Amino acid sequence: MFHRILNFYTMARISHEPNNERNVKRLKPAKYYMEWDSGNKCLKYWDNDAVEGIEDNDERQEKGNAQQHVPFKFSMFCEFSTIKGWHSESGSKIYSNEVAYISSQPVTVSSFKGGKLIEGIYSEIKPKVLSLGGKFHKSVYGVTDNGTPINLAFKGSVVSAWSDFVKESGEEVYNKWIHIDSFKEMKKGNIEWTVPVFSLGKPFTAKENEMIVSVSHDTKNALASRDANKEAEAVLAQMDLSI
Repeated sequence: MFHRILNFYTMARISHEPNNERNVKRLKPAKYYMEWDSGNKCLKYWDNDAVEGIEDNDERQEKGNAQQHVPFKFSMFCEFSTIKGWHSESGSKIYSNEVAYISSQPVTVSSFKGGKLIEGIYSEIKPKVLSLGGKFHKSVYGVTDNGTPINLAFKGSVVSAWSDFVKESGEEVYNKWIHIDSFKEMKKGNIEWTVPVFSLGKPFTAKENEMIVSVSHDTKNALASRDANKEAEAVLAQMDLSI
């Protein structure tokens, strides 16, 4: 078993150096941004590669909207809390900064067409966030077993399932593959939905661990370039991966 100690302070310090921003290559921390599709009982994401060179919007939608059915496995690097949703007034998506501690670090909630909507500690602005169309999400960065960097956005009941899994797994969550091999069907009144079932798999082999460390460094650099602020340090301090 390979124990991976997380430490992002080096990266955070780099992002604070004067004039360093121009020297940091702008990278995306993930290739695919995935979320649980309750109705189709799978992970869904947008595949840019599949629509390269396609101009027709209908064809782009058909080919770009991809699905990843279970079973599926990945390794986790780190997780944040964030706000996502839909702002009806501006007709655009809601987003916010990603924070390590949602109970003490402020979030700035905006929409792509409406600009900044509200800012503050989530517990204090939650009613307003919900009325605007925003929802609390967990944002998990990691890598698949084929070396693809991913982000998993969890909301609602999936947040509870994920949080319980991480708490029960302890440090092992960083040393073993995380599996989604099945899902649980839920029902409350007339409302039905599904939640993925998370479980731990095998420890990483030496070759797998080498791949994970390599991809984690690219994710680290991308987040450093994006999050040039102190609030990211607590979570980014988790990612100094060593064999």
